[in-house]
Amino acid sequence: MNVRNALAVVGCAKHCGLKNSQIQAAFDTFKGIKRRMEVRGVSGGVTVVDDFGHHPTAIRETLRALRVRFPGQRIWAIFEPRSNTNPPERFSSRN
Repeated sequence: MNVRNALAVVGCAKHCGLKNSQIQAAFDTFKGIKRRMEVRGVSGGVTVVDDFGHHPTAIRETLRALRVRFPGQRIWAIFEPRSNTNPPERFSSRN
């Protein structure tokens, strides 16, 4: 999702007349979004990543990105349902 967002930023910035150097300078200072694939720590060979994906689409894309970032590694997802954008029937064990 970050790649798509970055491409959209480039497109908008170019449309507004910004130079490539200005766009790059903005990307150089971008520190990311809190709780978006934020590595919280590593212990015993396990990397703990925090992500606030709360919509089914965001969760799917986060898992896809984790598979790219950590190829060949086991991924465990712990989901905390507390948002109106994740209806219980979407995550039922019956599905």
